[in-house]
Amino acid sequence: MPEDIFALGGGIDQSTDYLRVAPGLCRFAKNFEPKVTGGYERGLGYECFDGRPSPHAQTYKAFIVTDASVYSVGDTATGVTSGASGTVIGVDTTSNWIGVSYITGTFSEGESLTVATLVNILGDTLGPDALSDDWDLAAQNLYRNDISQVPGSGPVRGVHKLNNVVYAFRDNVGGTECAVHSSSASGWVAVTLPSILFFNTGAGAEPSIGDTVSGGATGATATILNYVKNDGSWLSDAAGYLILTNIVAGVLTDDFGFIDSEQLSFGAGLAALAVGDSYQYSLLPGGDYDIISCNFYATPDGYMMYGADGVNPAFEYDGTAFTPVFLPNDPGAPAENTPTLVACHHGHLFLMYGNGLVQHSVQGEPTVFIGFLGAGEFGVGSAGTALVSEVGGPLLIRTRRETFALFGHNSLDWELRKVSGYGGSIIHTSELMSEVVSYDDKGIVLQSRTEKFGNFDSSTVSRSIQPIIDATTPFVTRSVVIRGKNQYRVFASDNTFIVMHPRENGAMEFMTGEYLTDVTCITNTNDNTPTEEIYFGSSDGYVYQAEVGRNYDGEAIESFIKLPFVHGDKPNHRKRYRRAWLDLDATSLVDLRISAELDYGKPTALEPLLYTQGISGGVGGTWDVDNWDQVFWDLQSLHFVRYDMTGSGANFALTFYNNSATTDPFTLQAVRVDYEVRRKER
Repeated sequence: MPEDIFALGGGIDQSTDYLRVAPGLCRFAKNFEPKVTGGYERGLGYECFDGRPSPHAQTYKAFIVTDASVYSVGDTATGVTSGASGTVIGVDTTSNWIGVSYITGTFSEGESLTVATLVNILGDTLGPDALSDDWDLAAQNLYRNDISQVPGSGPVRGVHKLNNVVYAFRDNVGGTECAVHSSSASGWVAVTLPSILFFNTGAGAEPSIGDTVSGGATGATATILNYVKNDGSWLSDAAGYLILTNIVAGVLTDDFGFIDSEQLSFGAGLAALAVGDSYQYSLLPGGDYDIISCNFYATPDGYMMYGADGVNPAFEYDGTAFTPVFLPNDPGAPAENTPTLVACHHGHLFLMYGNGLVQHSVQGEPTVFIGFLGAGEFGVGSAGTALVSEVGGPLLIRTRRETFALFGHNSLDWELRKVSGYGGSIIHTSELMSEVVSYDDKGIVLQSRTEKFGNFDSSTVSRSIQPIIDATTPFVTRSVVIRGKNQYRVFASDNTFIVMHPRENGAMEFMTGEYLTDVTCITNTNDNTPTEEIYFGSSDGYVYQAEVGRNYDGEAIESFIKLPFVHGDKPNHRKRYRRAWLDLDATSLVDLRISAELDYGKPTALEPLLYTQGISGGVGGTWDVDNWDQVFWDLQSLHFVRYDMTGSGANFALTFYNNSATTDPFTLQAVRVDYEVRRKER
């Protein structure tokens, strides 16, 4: 009996005709992704985040009690002796089991609970097999209910992680300014922005962070969080601004402390004059934040956030001192200091403006933009959409239609070249992988280095999914790289996203997915923390952590793959199909539905019935390689799912479907089909 065997992989192909498309590709897919090691994986989910315990990491303890019927879900179980307490998340009256989560304290076996006696504690996630997944989900939802939106109104406009703290930007309730919040063990905490005081004619020793500044006329005092010198010398005529906290008002003044033209004295012996009154800094609303982390100072704690949003000055933030980047009033400075993009390149902070102007800081001084010290500017003619620094290479500057490369290392040897006159990018969709990947009006584009004169070559690589590209382009919002999976993902405002996975042979695999909420901003942590973590904001006001858990914030992940029609190298012969075998790599129960179509889905064709296969999963082990208590020695590492087919046709196509909030990621690896060749079509 003939047998077709084909490995699954290669992604979606909607461009190759049915007779030539490889059988391991797929025509349509949702919420499956290419796996680095091959096959199609139903991946991880996402969940709401504010710094409190992550829902996906929570579980329950299974208790055997004397009478489970006296409990209902939501009751509090309290140990009379231990004083421990927890919330009941599941009840099984058949076996007198209860699941308890949100536990404080330590229960003792044999002690009396509120209305029953605790007979035995069986530990984490133990219980009836049929209920354990549901109880896990119930426990996770209990913790999920604690997590709150970022306070304010409208979408989350920016999100970033620095030094184990996640920061979120969202307009306040009245929409009058944008507020910054930081994650904590008790949820979102408002970040108080500092006060600003401009000065000039500074003379004496350079101040230090932590110094006290005093006002001669008012007697006001404050602590210096940071300072920026925009002009002159600390010896005689320094000018710039101070970032202040702990202001103590003096006489003749309001709560903001210092007044215009008063004499200032610093702890280091510096004297200066105030230029204008000190004031509380605030962010205008409506920004679209581009945020990076960079270390300009070559110290272990030198990583800081740098951001721009198109309506406010750029900023530097180390978790303590929020420093806006005010530019000196030099000729040629932009009329409005509202950059849209930031980048760190060769020790400079680069800012991109909506009119095509690009500015960079003094080397090693990201908040200083003094021209005679090495700051500079140039233009590219239209609004920028991306600044991408290649490691050891040039800075790529993209507009919607063109791409430029800035070669050199500083203002002494910069050379700006146009490297593509027909390939640019949509804003916030350019990422650095082994090559620069962007999304432009034609699709997903690779900007590759060539050996010829150090130039670049631009090529569209997404033609196999061109119908999807055409439908997605008007709604594209953001992109992210998932380094652990070697993936580029681009998101659209209709909640859909496209996944691109470059394979070692240079081929590109594409799959698609759909969240239950949109992505208004996203970050992959790139500071000094080694663990890759991905966070995104949404128009619903929540921040979510992506690539965690089994579900979409407690809701089921609907996933499917439809393979192309396969004819077994005999497209004109009818076959009687007997059975199909699926190689499935699964670590938990998978409710997988399999169906088939014959003869290109012709209504008169006899089709096999929808089939549900429950796979009891578990990872097998390899003797003398794996460790005891980390694998299941009596389980398969790969499952072979048999699907009986009853029908005849010239070709067939399989569809795999899963819809679950409790299933771990699983991988479809290969398909084998048994059939008999019959007569030739006539």
